[in-house]
Amino acid sequence: MVLPRMRALTQWLALCLLAWLAAQALSGTARLLVPAAPAGSPTTFVLDPAALPPVPAAWQQQASAADRRIPLTDLPYRVVGRALSASGSDSLVVLATPDGQRALMPGDRIAPGITLARIDGEGVVLSRAGRLEQLPWPEPPAAPSGGISPAAPAAASSSTLSESSP
Repeated sequence: MVLPRMRALTQWLALCLLAWLAAQALSGTARLLVPAAPAGSPTTFVLDPAALPPVPAAWQQQASAADRRIPLTDLPYRVVGRALSASGSDSLVVLATPDGQRALMPGDRIAPGITLARIDGEGVVLSRAGRLEQLPWPEPPAAPSGGISPAAPAAASSSTLSESSP
C-alpha cells in the first residue's frame, strides 16, 4: 500500500517539475521575442547648484595665494597716475602706452583685444584676449636721505618730519 502511494507521489512531483521547467523555457523564449528598447542618447540630468546642500568649508579645496595671483603682464604699459574711489567702479588710472598717456576707467579699451578689467589694491588688471594680467602699482620713490620724507596717505591727519642724524 505504501509503495503505490509513493509511486503516485513521485509521478505527481515529476509532473510539477516538468510543468515548472516548461514555464521557465516559455518565459525565456518570450523575452527573446520582445523587441529591445531603441538605443537613444543617454538621459542626463542637470542639477541646479543652489538645490544642493552646502558643502562644509573644510571639505572644499582651498586655493593657495599663489593659485589666485594674476600673472604679471609683459605689455609695454606703465601706471603714471591714479584716482581711486571707494567703490572702485569709478576709479581712474593714467597709463603710459607706446601711443602716449591715456586716462582710463574699468571697461575701457586700451588696444585691440586689450581692455582695462578693473582697478584694485594690487594694481591694474588687464583683460588680454579674455585672459587676466596684472599691471602692478609703481614702487614709491625712495625717501631722500637727510631730508623731509612725505607722510603716508593713511596718516594724512598727522604729519611727521624726520631727519637723519649725521
